[in-house]
Amino acid sequence: MKKSGKFLFALLLLASQSSFAAPDVVVTIKPIHSLVSYIMQDVGEPYLVLDGYVSPHTFQLRPSQARKLNNADLIFWVGPRVETFFRKIQSNFSDDKIVTLDNVTGVRLLAARSGGAWGIHDHDAHADHDGHADHDGHIWLDPTNAIAMSRAIVERLGALDRASLPQYRSRLLELEILLDNLDQNLKHSFSGLADKQFLVLHDAYQYFELRYGLEAIGSLNITAGEMASAKRLDLIQDRIRQTATRCLVVEPKVRSSLAKMFQSDMSMSLVVLDPIGTMIPAGSNHYSMMMLRNSQALISCLREP
Repeated sequence: MKKSGKFLFALLLLASQSSFAAPDVVVTIKPIHSLVSYIMQDVGEPYLVLDGYVSPHTFQLRPSQARKLNNADLIFWVGPRVETFFRKIQSNFSDDKIVTLDNVTGVRLLAARSGGAWGIHDHDAHADHDGHADHDGHIWLDPTNAIAMSRAIVERLGALDRASLPQYRSRLLELEILLDNLDQNLKHSFSGLADKQFLVLHDAYQYFELRYGLEAIGSLNITAGEMASAKRLDLIQDRIRQTATRCLVVEPKVRSSLAKMFQSDMSMSLVVLDPIGTMIPAGSNHYSMMMLRNSQALISCLREP
């Protein structure tokens, strides 16, 4: 082929590639953004709504973020029990634009804990329209759920962008292996710690506990900022004494005088866990880093005498 022919072919190839623009994808929270980012590598970059230390329960959209959502081809979110801010505007978007991940095939849902040391949740305040009003929304803290969500992400991306489907599927295979290895490593790391209980400020770790054979004895808050009753605090103190629990889990930048009181009065060690990885940079490696850092911190606390 002559040089002019090669040049023309290159121009045609470039024009063909540029005609297939990457889908415009928006993701609400970092752990899910991490999965989408991994799958979309070399195709496009999803936009993250909640970056930095922001609670999905109290977050308020900026106008620029609202425009991103309006212009998106796909919006991935966990569901109404997590991203309260999006639940309020969900009806503004067509159903085929929104992917609710706590509804996808293969995701295991656990009932929200209530009663006794867990208090009573206001189910009306968190109700959704998909029949899951009473489930615990922190589904990503079980890597098997992360794998199920990743499969659903590829299915929806591939339906929108068939030209990139082979790449999405290839990345999915890599991600499944990575998540399975992570899961096995964490199982090994937590072996021998099943008899070590811990107390949480906010009940966010039920999926993590079940997956790795751990046990939290109760929560000091019902929801973010809502304190437990005096009766429930007495019950929690009794459980601490009965189980010899010495580890109290708090979250980044959440100041709690109640947690400080328990730390002092009950001789407990404080450990900071970050269920959505707010302090870890966003990106394709975020999910694994979040799970590993939380695990290492909790293991260190549980092993203290």
